[in-house]
Amino acid sequence: DPKYAAAYDYLGACYLSKGDSNRALANFTKAIEFDPKDISAWSGRAGVYLAMGDYEHALADLNEEVRIDPKPAGAYRNIGATYSRMGDYDRSIKAYSDAIRIDPKDIVAYLYRGTSYQKKGDYDNAMLDFSEAIKLNPKNSDGYYGRGTAYAHKGDNDVALLDFNKALTLNPEDADIYYNRGLTYENKNDHVRAIEDFTQAIKRDPKAADYFLNRGMAYGNNGDIDHAVEDFNETIRLDPENVRGYYSRGTAYGIKGDQVRLLADYKKAAELDPRSPSTLIGVAWILATSPDSTLHNGKEAVEYALKACNLDEYKTPYMIDILATAYAEAGNFEAAKQMEQKAIDSETDESQQKNMQMRRALFNQNKPFHQPTPPASHP
Repeated sequence: DPKYAAAYDYLGACYLSKGDSNRALANFTKAIEFDPKDISAWSGRAGVYLAMGDYEHALADLNEEVRIDPKPAGAYRNIGATYSRMGDYDRSIKAYSDAIRIDPKDIVAYLYRGTSYQKKGDYDNAMLDFSEAIKLNPKNSDGYYGRGTAYAHKGDNDVALLDFNKALTLNPEDADIYYNRGLTYENKNDHVRAIEDFTQAIKRDPKAADYFLNRGMAYGNNGDIDHAVEDFNETIRLDPENVRGYYSRGTAYGIKGDQVRLLADYKKAAELDPRSPSTLIGVAWILATSPDSTLHNGKEAVEYALKACNLDEYKTPYMIDILATAYAEAGNFEAAKQMEQKAIDSETDESQQKNMQMRRALFNQNKPFHQPTPPASHP
């Protein structure tokens, strides 16, 4: 019987499980046509829309599901998940709160609401929700993992490690837990343990570019530049548009003294993210001050530095300092002196002020500033 809505509902679910969104959508729509009160069809079609990234239609279907039957907490959870994907965390929190109101023991709603609080930067409320989830089910690793990330964001690394350790006891194959524990160890400058945890994460998910990226950073911070470059290479292979991968590899090349590759990677990072002041200013610094004189290009350095300072609204002293060095390399010493003084006036760190005053003294003599060999660190 073609009018049997449940059959279309079942077919829709089958096609959805196979990843055939178009046929799933067609069958759920047919089920709704024959039975407009079939909440499973509304929910199923919303799931298809959500998978397709069509959040507007997903919300419309979920709201209709709630209108037909406002009792199931799951519908509110799905509304919350949709708003979360849209980046509207206030509305997602409200929807999860509705789910909890209906079912105060809904662990998933607490976990998801905690995640939304965390994405908003409200780590205290996030910890409360993750703690409630742990209370409801002490054997659920997600609660400990979520609370651990909240503690880490607040800078309470030791307590975060306790939660990550507990989460791994409950779920020893979760790559994300190893990864976040590794980040926490890195925050404590424990590079060896960070590398160990990133390696464990990579074993469980060898296609996660960020795992290689952060292990590369840990290797670099531990002085192992060759392994750092290998990990940055893998980061870029897995994610060819990974800005931090190129920028970090460029920095590693710079430490190895390869200024040509350093500049090439910095420029690639700037090409991929042309609105990142820190990336643009890094290119300007090399073009203006590299110990390899063949790379000097004052005009281009000024262009990159101006873009960076304009995007930053001239708020960051070291960027203004680099703009000054770029002007000096371009031969515009009056502009260089003016910008250097502006940098000095806004800088509060005495050691940085001394470096800036040294460069201003050079500009007063109509001389540009160049890094010595080996290259000096970024100002």
